Amino acid sequence: MPHERLLTIPQRIKDSFEFLFLARHALGDGSPDSVDGTHATYHRELLDTLRDIGLSIEPANSFEALLSNPRKDFVISFLNRAGFHNSEMLAPLLCLYHDIPFLGGSAIVRGVSDDKHIMKRIARAIGVRTPDWRYMQRGGLCSDENNYFAADTYIVKPNASSASWGIRVTGSWQEAMEHVQHLHSTGHDAIVESRIEGYDLAVPVIGAITPWYLPVIRYEFDGGFRNYEQKRDLVDSKEGHSVLKPSTVTDEVEYMSGLLLQELWPFDHGRFEFRVDARTGEIYFIEVNLNCNLSSWKTIARASRHIGLEHCELIETIVCHSLSRQSLLDIELQPGRAA
Repeated sequence: MPHERLLTIPQRIKDSFEFLFLARHALGDGSPDSVDGTHATYHRELLDTLRDIGLSIEPANSFEALLSNPRKDFVISFLNRAGFHNSEMLAPLLCLYHDIPFLGGSAIVRGVSDDKHIMKRIARAIGVRTPDWRYMQRGGLCSDENNYFAADTYIVKPNASSASWGIRVTGSWQEAMEHVQHLHSTGHDAIVESRIEGYDLAVPVIGAITPWYLPVIRYEFDGGFRNYEQKRDLVDSKEGHSVLKPSTVTDEVEYMSGLLLQELWPFDHGRFEFRVDARTGEIYFIEVNLNCNLSSWKTIARASRHIGLEHCELIETIVCHSLSRQSLLDIELQPGRAA
């Protein structure tokens, strides 16, 4: 029996709308890439799924497709990490320039959510616990000494990166600062965070007129964290996922996610990530990833499968929600009812 919150794109939209799918490997055959690994497989899978849903969709792999008026009715962009800072904002901005609706969220929300420092500031301002951290921007006013804080272990990463690129874990402040300098030399601002020993949880949220919380996922990694090569399946790694049953822990991370949602909604899909201290049980907000990976083997799809959603149903619900919130459907949708 279909889930009551599934949304279906009306046939008239499928018959009349022209969609643009923008992703680095949108024109590929699905073979893993030497740099992006199975991200290339994901892009082809998503394109095929959108077509299977019945959308008339043209693939493109560069922002050139949006520089001149592309004459499309809707843009689905996953062209992230495009080689320059805040590249996640460019497709939304170009769509706004051409007055074309697009999947995801507003350009400013994408920018805020991708900035780890700003999101931690927001979290603390609304009473959501975070690990201690320092923002180490290029050309910043504070010296390394002024930024110092004590921690058993530090985790250093680019402030606006994705897929755990450039991450390093160290027990030494000096080594942390050396990696900060390395990140600065490659053109990236950095964040230094106190490493909480424990395990990670993700709260997947998709749009289905109102926010739809999917089951909470627990991550289990070799060494306690994943790097870029592991996330892109470029190296073998022991990695596990489990779906948590409702508990006080899931209630707390969903409550914390709800507080953060009030600052970011509306958007179409994302996941809130937390770390649970193994000693105290305290839960810490780490980051949020909007417009995150929608492949059939990653977090959001795993969580949706647990409640009986097929991959194509998940994707269609997300796209339908986006069409609805941008007033492209002339029928009134109610939570719990299909379009």
